[in-house]
Amino acid sequence: MLKQILPLSILYFTLVFLAGLVLDSVRLPYLQPLLGARYAELLETPLMIFIIWHAAQITVWNLDLDLGSMPKQSARWWSTMPLTIGLMSLTWLVTVEVGIMTILYDNWLWDALKLYFLQRDLVAGSVSGFVLLAYALMPWIVWLVGGQNGEDEAKLILDFDSVRTEDEDYCTR
Repeated sequence: MLKQILPLSILYFTLVFLAGLVLDSVRLPYLQPLLGARYAELLETPLMIFIIWHAAQITVWNLDLDLGSMPKQSARWWSTMPLTIGLMSLTWLVTVEVGIMTILYDNWLWDALKLYFLQRDLVAGSVSGFVLLAYALMPWIVWLVGGQNGEDEAKLILDFDSVRTEDEDYCTR
C-alpha cells in the first residue's frame, strides 16, 4: 500500500508544484505590479484548480487498487488510498513552501509558519486555504467521480496497437 501511496503522492505534488512555480513566475513579475497581490492571486486560482484537477486525474489513473470482494460502488466510498495520497501531497507541499520561505526570507521556522498561515491577505488567504483543501481532497473526488463514469473507459490510454499504421500510406515518397 505504501509502495503506491508514496510515489503517487510525490507525483501529484511534483505536477502541481511545478505548475504553480511556472504560474508564479508569470504572476509575480508581471501581474502583481499591475493588479496588486490580491487580484493577481485571485486570477491565478482558477488555473490552479484546473491544474490540480488534471494532476489528480493523472495520479488516480496510475493507482492500482485491489477492491477485494466488496461491491464496487461501496468500495469506492471506503477506499482511503486516494485521500491518503492527497493528504500526503499536502504535507509535501506545505513542507516545501515553508522551507523555501525559511531560506528566502532568512527566518526561523516559526516565523515562516506564521508568515505562511497568518500574515496573508484576508480574501486571497481564505481562497488559498480553500485551494489547499481542494488540493488535499481532489484525488479522492476524482476517484469517486471516476467510478460513476465507468471502470477503465475514462482512462487516457495511448493504444498504439489499435492504430494500424502499417495498412495506411503514412509516407509514400
